[in-house]
Amino acid sequence: MRLQQYLINEKGMPISAIRETDLYKKISPSKQKEFEATWKNIKKDCQPFLKQLMKQPASGTHDLLYRNMNVKGDIGSLAVRMDREPRDTPKVVHDLFDDILEDVFGYRARSKTIFCSGVESWGGSYGSSYVIFPKGSFKFLWSERVKDSYDEVCMTAIKRTLSNQYEKETKELIGKSVPDKDVDDEFDMWLYDVTNRIKYDDLNDDERKLIYMALEYNILERINYKEDNLIKAIKSEHEIMIFCKDYYYLSTYEFESLIKLFLWGSIY
Repeated sequence: MRLQQYLINEKGMPISAIRETDLYKKISPSKQKEFEATWKNIKKDCQPFLKQLMKQPASGTHDLLYRNMNVKGDIGSLAVRMDREPRDTPKVVHDLFDDILEDVFGYRARSKTIFCSGVESWGGSYGSSYVIFPKGSFKFLWSERVKDSYDEVCMTAIKRTLSNQYEKETKELIGKSVPDKDVDDEFDMWLYDVTNRIKYDDLNDDERKLIYMALEYNILERINYKEDNLIKAIKSEHEIMIFCKDYYYLSTYEFESLIKLFLWGSIY
């Protein structure tokens, strides 16, 4: 059966030709079988994603969606966790970030998505590189301005926004906290103290409201998330949050070039 029956278009190389390539022959027969079976499922289950991915021109360099993970095996599928815990971001900031994204986009994108990008990276604390294919309908968020959203929600960014965009509100709150002291003298010390207490979720209601305002400004004005143009998002090499129920993963090292042959007839 011709591979084109499963393809979105006619750009890809037929399976008969791929089986004759050195790329295909160098992997074991068991992996060949597993790859072909998984690829058939990808063609069936990942139509919405593939239709967007295949908007890339047939000629030139082609880009895929990558994610670093610690998983067993070179090929598989996983359900997206709906309760992802932050690794580097304080929990209170993570939760407020989610609140803001849910208000704007309708879902808690920090805890119910997978983080991907259009550039593969090897090793590191997040594991090995895999090519990702979301199953079924999916949504995504990305920013043209910011490569890694952590840069805009870290303590340095929060302090910057409180010192600039919300200086008046911050000083009013400091005045309540230390009524007998000069607010300007206490400003830097208060910022240091409150951003340190964020790590332990030790904030009163007024402080939490102020942090929310700073995060909202950074997320909506500085990061300025977009929900469209997946190809541009991938080519930007910026962080992309993918909202879906399940996804396939295939080892970048083992299968990236074969995937490109299937899709575009080229390893580039």
